[in-house]
Amino acid sequence: WLIMKKFIILFLFLGLTACGFEPLLVKNKLNFSLEKYHLNENPLNNIIDNRLKSLKKNKESINKYSLKINTTNIKKILSNDNEGNPSILRLQIDLDAKTYEKNELIFSKIYSRSIDYRNTKNKFELKKYEKKLQKQLMDKILSELTQDLYRLKWF
Repeated sequence: WLIMKKFIILFLFLGLTACGFEPLLVKNKLNFSLEKYHLNENPLNNIIDNRLKSLKKNKESINKYSLKINTTNIKKILSNDNEGNPSILRLQIDLDAKTYEKNELIFSKIYSRSIDYRNTKNKFELKKYEKKLQKQLMDKILSELTQDLYRLKWF
């Protein structure tokens, strides 16, 4: 079984490198740039801002978009223990993105991601863990948004 596993990994590695596989969104091959973007007041804006700054750098792009982004993050209690304390929580992030080209709305989509997790007694560790989860969820949402922006001129 171990030999078979090594063979599969080697085959995948050689297959993907030999066929010219490249990730879809390589920074220097984006077909768009962001002229500007507007974010609502939200603690997640630092994550969004850092990610979108890199999309403003492609000045040579023909397709120039503006974004209006509204984000909400919701923390829900899914279940309580026998004493009534929260035991399972859900963190949900919603991002409403509106894309404009020359002040005309060309694309609008609401992205939503959530994750369930267990509560802990150590609130400091819980806050650290929630920040990590927020970043992971936001990274997934922003990757999907970037892919949608990339595909706008393909359709």
